[in-house]
Amino acid sequence: MTAATPTQSRLDTLAEERDRLREAKRELERQVASLDEQLKANEQDIIELADQTGLTRFAVGKLSFSISENTVGQVEDWDTVYAYIHDNRAFHLLQRRLSNAAYKELLDTGEAPRGINPVTLRSLNMRKAT
Repeated sequence: MTAATPTQSRLDTLAEERDRLREAKRELERQVASLDEQLKANEQDIIELADQTGLTRFAVGKLSFSISENTVGQVEDWDTVYAYIHDNRAFHLLQRRLSNAAYKELLDTGEAPRGINPVTLRSLNMRKAT
């Protein structure tokens, strides 16, 4: 058996550290998800109670609350929406973000649209053997 090289030892140390950090992050994400659920339920409870009492603004100690409403679109038929956007040049209805998978497919077929510069991002993938 050969001794580990300094580079191999350093890679081993970094890989183990990455695993520990990833597990710690996953635990924190679980905690954040749980807190998000609790906050959402608390918000709904406050809004329901405020509605029952007819309040849209109220204060508790140093905390002040107000209930606001915002109208958003919920698309039921994307084909109709896309036709409207195209016919009326209403591209402002869309968010400006490319689908990376669709763009890569175009690049793979040699049909790279003008106005887009391909950028290669590098990342490290890691899987934990069970």
